[in-house]
Amino acid sequence: MFDQRNCGRSLPHAGDPAVDLSTNTTQHLIADMERLREHLGVDRWLLYGGSWGSRLMLAYAEAHPARVSEMVICGVTMTRRSEIDWLYRGVGRFFPEPWQRFREGVPKAERDGDLLAAYARLMSDPDPAVRAKATHDWAAWEDAVIYRERITSASTSSTAARKQPSLRPLLERRGSSSETTPSPARHRPSSTYT
Repeated sequence: MFDQRNCGRSLPHAGDPAVDLSTNTTQHLIADMERLREHLGVDRWLLYGGSWGSRLMLAYAEAHPARVSEMVICGVTMTRRSEIDWLYRGVGRFFPEPWQRFREGVPKAERDGDLLAAYARLMSDPDPAVRAKATHDWAAWEDAVIYRERITSASTSSTAARKQPSLRPLLERRGSSSETTPSPARHRPSSTYT
């Protein structure tokens, strides 16, 4: 297991406002994986991934089929427009309060438009406070939807936070290149899917 570019223990980390996220694309991540495989002297390797990692490993396997011995895919996504629209709009009807907070994380004029583009712009803002808030709002939405838990603020009691249902024990640690979801601290949101 390894941490993909700009996340987990990888440096530079996406949490640093000075980090240029324009080089955190699928093609860059595939090249990173291939350099790592070569560096480790591995001829062929098993790929394991879920959610965003499933898409990344499939893209890697398409680019380097002779280097893949097996694939274990869970939580498959191809990051098609319909899947992205569902995750960042459609599923909001099932989580109305977190959805409202997610929408309110962008300027009012952009709330009915391309939320991913709005968040990408906010997370590239030179002001660290703007970037931090956008990252927090994005992660809170993903936690509410994907992990069924909320990022709690200092004002939320730890007792209430413990009562939130959680799937996290069933999931591998987030931040591994083959197991992440496209979120701001892990992957650059974009209105184009590269």
